[in-house]
Parts: sequence; C-alpha cells; structure tokens
Amino acid sequence: MSEQSTHDVVVRHVAATRFPFPDQQNWPANYDTVVNVGDPARVVATAEGDAYPDIVIVDDAGVVREMGEVETEVTPALAAKWRSYAATLSINPDTGVRQFFVYVPLGQEETARAMLDGHGVSYAGVRAYAIAADGGVRIVPYVTPGAAQDHRE
Repeated sequence: MSEQSTHDVVVRHVAATRFPFPDQQNWPANYDTVVNVGDPARVVATAEGDAYPDIVIVDDAGVVREMGEVETEVTPALAAKWRSYAATLSINPDTGVRQFFVYVPLGQEETARAMLDGHGVSYAGVRAYAIAADGGVRIVPYVTPGAAQDHRE
C-alpha cells in the first residue's frame, strides 16, 4: 500500500469509528464529521493561511470543535503544522486542552508526544495506528490529556 493510500485508509477509519465512537452517548447531535481526503471539503483558516486538516468536526453553526490529523511519518517539520491547526480550536473548559488528536504509525507515538509538548501544542490525544495484512486498521491510544473517555482502542 502506498503512503498516500495508507494515510487515506487510516483517515477514513478514524473518522468513521472515533468521531464519534459507535457507542458514544455524549457526542453532540449538532456535530458533523468532515473528511478532507480525496476531495477536500472543509477549509480551516489558520494564522499561516487556509488549510485542510484530515478530519474536522464542526457544529451546526460552522464552528470547528475538534480536529484529527493522520501522519505517515513523524518529522520535526510537523510541529509547526500541528501548532497552527490546534491554535484554531478553543480550549475545552472541562479538560483545559484543545480537542486536537494526532495519529501516527505504531512506534512513533512517543516522538509525536515529545514534539507536541516541546513546541507547546495543546492537544487532546496522541494515537498510534497499524494496518494488518488483511487491511484492518488498529488504533492504539498513547496519551490522552483531554477526553479521558476516548482513551480506548
């Protein structure tokens, strides 16, 4: 599977199974999950210009409430993008962090967490992913500073 194909498969899986979780009872009815792979549909205005984060959760007023970003490799250059994306979100008063989730290949989660923390990026969770030989996607929670109920596979 190509890097882009892997990325797109993981983005679609995460959006379909975690925003919201299938059994999640506290997901607001007015939230809509938008996937920006293939044909990007939801632009987000950042301080650096317009961007298309992988997964954007908006309410019925069009306000961006949550975001998820899937990476195929963790590199130092990502810190600026993550900071820019997270800065567009409000701080959740219940958790004290922004509802920004980062998904990275299994084994790269500590590097991602260290980069987020080291660059002062407010985030709700770091997740690892793996794709099985049969194409199934596995999500493994690593750290969850916000939304502790989301710390599950």
